[in-house]
Amino acid sequence: MPSMPSFRNSFVKTVLESSCITDTLRFSARPFLALTETWTIDRKLFTRIFIVYLLSSSTTIIAGDISNGELLHNENCVRCHKPSVYTRENRMINSYDALHERVRQCEIMAEMAWFDEEIDDVVSFLNHAYYRFEDAK
Repeated sequence: MPSMPSFRNSFVKTVLESSCITDTLRFSARPFLALTETWTIDRKLFTRIFIVYLLSSSTTIIAGDISNGELLHNENCVRCHKPSVYTRENRMINSYDALHERVRQCEIMAEMAWFDEEIDDVVSFLNHAYYRFEDAK
């Protein structure tokens, strides 16, 4: 069974080629044919652009910007946290995922409204400067 766009195209072509159709109907059906063919091309282009976006953004999400994370940390986090919190022996954070979740919770409690990338940046900074978890993403 043909897919819907190709079925529509063949139907419109059949209608246009039919000898019993008036010139008015033939003229009004042509934009529909052009629209369905254009939609198929745009969908392919959109898919390619979306895949490139996903591939390029995944590397940004995985590796946070350490310098931006340090800046955000120094402007916001030091109001509540002294560096000794990160270096104490009985610290509460014992994994990269726990660190990420703690930064997210602090961001919510402090009502900072950071983007996900900014949270990733702060987590990358803290992991680089203090924690050094091996399972960092």
